[in-house]
Amino acid sequence: MLRLALSILLISPLLGRIEAQSQTMSSDTLEKYISKLVKFIGNEQLNKTIDGFEYKGEWPANIRMRTGFLLLNNPKYDVYDSNCFALAGIHNSLASTFLKRPDLIEIYPMLEKALPRLLSYYSNGGFNFWPQLPPGGRLYMFHKNKKEGLVRRPVQYKLYSPYIRKAANVVNDNDDTSQGLLALILHSKVQKKAGIDNDFQIQLSPLLSFWRDTARASQHWYNIIHFDKRESGAFLTWRALEAPFPSWNIPRLLVNNATFLLPYSTLYPRAFTPYIPYGCNDVDAVVNANVMTALAINGESSSIGVEDAVKFIESKIKRKKWSRAGIYYPNRYNLHYSTLKAYSSGIDQLKPASEKLVDHIKKTIRKDGSFKSRRIVNKGDVEQSSIYALHAMLQLGNPFENGNKTFVEKTLKFLLTKVRNHEDGICIDGGIFFSGGTVIRNTMFWKSDVYSTALFLECLVMYQEYLKNEETFRKGLGKSPVNRAFD
Repeated sequence: MLRLALSILLISPLLGRIEAQSQTMSSDTLEKYISKLVKFIGNEQLNKTIDGFEYKGEWPANIRMRTGFLLLNNPKYDVYDSNCFALAGIHNSLASTFLKRPDLIEIYPMLEKALPRLLSYYSNGGFNFWPQLPPGGRLYMFHKNKKEGLVRRPVQYKLYSPYIRKAANVVNDNDDTSQGLLALILHSKVQKKAGIDNDFQIQLSPLLSFWRDTARASQHWYNIIHFDKRESGAFLTWRALEAPFPSWNIPRLLVNNATFLLPYSTLYPRAFTPYIPYGCNDVDAVVNANVMTALAINGESSSIGVEDAVKFIESKIKRKKWSRAGIYYPNRYNLHYSTLKAYSSGIDQLKPASEKLVDHIKKTIRKDGSFKSRRIVNKGDVEQSSIYALHAMLQLGNPFENGNKTFVEKTLKFLLTKVRNHEDGICIDGGIFFSGGTVIRNTMFWKSDVYSTALFLECLVMYQEYLKNEETFRKGLGKSPVNRAFD
């Protein structure tokens, strides 16, 4: 009798684990969703180019204006947009999925088709957000544009003011550059996984660490109002020299910003000259996490700037201003997603920050397993917020071992109720993956069904990998000596 009681005490935690697991869907069930998500993404990839309108190899992404704004057109519908960030983001999610599941062979030709288009955004050692095209109208008030001059601009969204046409011609940035270079690194890994020789090698640190928040004469007003440290050493957003600003101080900055329409202001853009928005560089926590992810995946986790970038992210977490941590990322769970991604890629210094972010996720999960951003951000951006939160939790490690199983499965099941049929595939409605930043960060949004679906696919494949390990554990448990005490 005593032996039986001791056996029950010993086995009861394991039985509890099995009972809880019985509520978990099987990896075979997940496979049906995975297959249909892959099919949707493949069907959505463009197969031909209509120059100046859309391009072969990319996936649809749309600009949406929530309200009208000075100098900007206010479309009442989504406007198609070609941009590097959406293309690289989708490519990198699919590449990460393929590296875990090379049997998903449909992904490989998608990546091959996307790469040439991605390379079109590269110039002068970096990547740009927009393609290079002829101006969509006059850039001067009183004379014609120069012949064959090209600018960076949206492909379909109409810019009606010469001022805003010049301002849209932005310089290369560290966000797109890190994601574009990461795409090249992942593509090399994908080809090797597919049995194709690829000796591509590159050192990212010289390219990304050069543009850091050091030895600067000014500070961006967004960083000022959010009490960010000056000369933080973290990675800057824009890859260009700032406009000269002698004797910098806050009163002069206010006057300069108030006169942004006048040619003597440093905010004033020049025709055919690449432009830093507001004439002043900025420091964004999510951009820093994205840069660190690329560095870590390339084996450069100890690069110059990483330690300072970690501290910058920690300062954002300490203030708990989740919705305002990213200048270009208004979704309050984007910081969680990008930070955990950098941590799981090899930035070990982010472990305390990552654990705090997951704690915040667990405290803010809603009864149905969903998450919500601010109401003005895509009406709460529920699906996208939930995908970001789920991805973050999965990046922290095996949820069956770290105590996050209940939270992960609750959010996963919620998202599976939100998938919708699309021809012979399924998808998740696109949420906000990027915004115009600063004064229009809650007004001008970028959304993409494919971007959100690719990220959700990555989540399912990660979870399935953990689940298969758990299923193997359960099968082994049935053969254990402890279990034979009941024979």
